[in-house]
Amino acid sequence: MYEFKEYSADLKLMVLAHIPMGISGGLFYSVWGLYFKAEGLSASYLGFYTFLEGILTAVMLIPAGIIADRIGRKNPTLLGYFISALSLIVVLFGLNTVTIFLSALLGGIGFLSIPTSQAWFADLAGEKIEEASSLSTFLYNISYSLGSLMGWIPEILVNFYYMSYSEAYRFSIFLSLIFTLVAVPIVSIIEDDYVPPPRSSRNLKVIETLKIPIVLRLVGLIGMFNFALSLFYPLSGYYFGVKFNVESGPVGTLHMVIHLISSFSYLAAPMISRNIGFVKFVILSQGGSILPLLLVPFTSNFLMASALLIIQTMGAYMATPLIWAFYNRNTPIEDRGVANSLYTLAARGSGAISSFLGGELMDIMIDLPIFALAMANLAYIILFAFVIGRFIHDNRKDLKYSAETISK
Repeated sequence: MYEFKEYSADLKLMVLAHIPMGISGGLFYSVWGLYFKAEGLSASYLGFYTFLEGILTAVMLIPAGIIADRIGRKNPTLLGYFISALSLIVVLFGLNTVTIFLSALLGGIGFLSIPTSQAWFADLAGEKIEEASSLSTFLYNISYSLGSLMGWIPEILVNFYYMSYSEAYRFSIFLSLIFTLVAVPIVSIIEDDYVPPPRSSRNLKVIETLKIPIVLRLVGLIGMFNFALSLFYPLSGYYFGVKFNVESGPVGTLHMVIHLISSFSYLAAPMISRNIGFVKFVILSQGGSILPLLLVPFTSNFLMASALLIIQTMGAYMATPLIWAFYNRNTPIEDRGVANSLYTLAARGSGAISSFLGGELMDIMIDLPIFALAMANLAYIILFAFVIGRFIHDNRKDLKYSAETISK
């Protein structure tokens, strides 16, 4: 299904770079929310961190996209990786007002690598973008699962080496930093073949990019999608720690299973989409995730809640690589930097606001963010069906995507 041997050397390296980044992410997020809990901080502090980081990300994304379209993709991507590493170094000194603010500041700036690397990946993938995107997401999630399993490291350090949970979580964040840095030399040897347009045509074309038919529609929809999911997901580790009195070992194992199962769903997504149609696939997979989520607050034990969340997460995220591929296929190559900035801005900006709101809701009632997520997600699915279905109908002849793949 995936002709990896046919990929260029640069595309292979770009795909493989997702492995250390996945391990880093899995390890980090298995302990991050619990680190706040161990430091005696409430969910609102975690929500505030995510909010502040998201706002700073929003400020950086459009300039990052413009830079990527003007001078190339590689240098801004590498700079973003280094700044993200600095944000991890800061929290190794503990969590207080200064370190929370500084880490969020650096983390937000570091996210400039997202639109630049996405545009770079799309350039390298070319006509193989759906398969390459699904494969890289598969590898990232398999690696994320391994990193999540390493959430047992703090448990070992606490039980056998008598560390406090705060110290053990800091050590895990340090390991996450190491894996982030491993990705840097891999990416640094990849060639950036993008040729910027002539100087005379380099303008700040954010408004022009928004006029591209697919951009404004999917930017708005991805903003709604991330607003819904970020009401709960960034706080999920804290949620399970408080509600079921578990620490990083069980939470990390949950993240591992979620991403392991989701990995194979990403591989299957292009085939299913071709068989039933792109829009129908998105509606069925993401819409079907709502009921398992609504059952989580009514469970009495961690295992049952985990099983429901696994099903919900697989459905919610299964179609996301195809949505991104659909977006980039229908965006001109010279506009992809700005277009991916807008895409990421919508996702991160809305996610930052909803994470802050989710933290406040969780302090009111532990399950409240889950109910809010379900309602917001239902509104998104209804709007996606209408907006993208109408877009495909009106632009069928101009779409850079086979009719058999997008609709039936």
